Amino acid sequence: MYARTLAGLFKSVDGGTHWRASNADLPNTVVGDLVIDRQMPTTLYAGIDGYHGGGVGGVFKSEDGGGSWKVMNYDLGDTSVYALTLDPHMPTTLYAMTSHFRCTYKSTDAGATWQAVNDCGGNDPAFIFAVDPQSPTTVYAGRYVGNGIVKSVDDGTTWRLSDSGLPSSVTVNALVVDPKTPTILYARTSHGVFKSTDGGGNWQAINAGLSGTSVSGLMIDPHTPTTLYVWTRGGGVFKSTDGGTTWRVTNAGLFN
Repeated sequence: MYARTLAGLFKSVDGGTHWRASNADLPNTVVGDLVIDRQMPTTLYAGIDGYHGGGVGGVFKSEDGGGSWKVMNYDLGDTSVYALTLDPHMPTTLYAMTSHFRCTYKSTDAGATWQAVNDCGGNDPAFIFAVDPQSPTTVYAGRYVGNGIVKSVDDGTTWRLSDSGLPSSVTVNALVVDPKTPTILYARTSHGVFKSTDGGGNWQAINAGLSGTSVSGLMIDPHTPTTLYVWTRGGGVFKSTDGGTTWRVTNAGLFN
């Protein structure tokens, strides 16, 4: 297991009992995102934030479980990378959101080359991605401010708005797709948690029972996807077992 921290990337091989740094060859310790190739779990990709880390940024790749890293910035240049996503069925396909002219880039050769797949220089860059696990040509992107969510059904070549029901000027920080029923999606936003049951066509808030100032984490159980977990600032961890209809706090032992 791996952990991104303010001191860099760390790895545990004993279920979290012990940790060691896995930052060798990385240009700085500010890791914007980390993804693991599920078909080849020793292959990792790290998005490095050069702006906040005070050094070089970009996409770096490890093929030995984080032991060593090599830069994969051809076509990207020295840029900060804030979000990375792998196609679950074709892990040589990656999407990266970068600071380089607010561009979203795509690679189909495991990071060797990249091409822009959005209107670079726009005011609403993609901030996070999700790929349909059963139809990987379908990609969702959460945007920073403005048009909250866009959807592509052709591998990111073209995009259309997919935000009906979302508040205006919403920031989307996380998107998860139900792995068993991929027309069901969940979004963590600056206005709380939202759910779509029609592939992003329409969204509704599912915040009943949540407390705290803002939602800063969202996870789905891959085996029982009606089970969700969120973390709220000031409220702690909440769990839903009915797809977000109801939530209960599950903080026992966290704040002792």
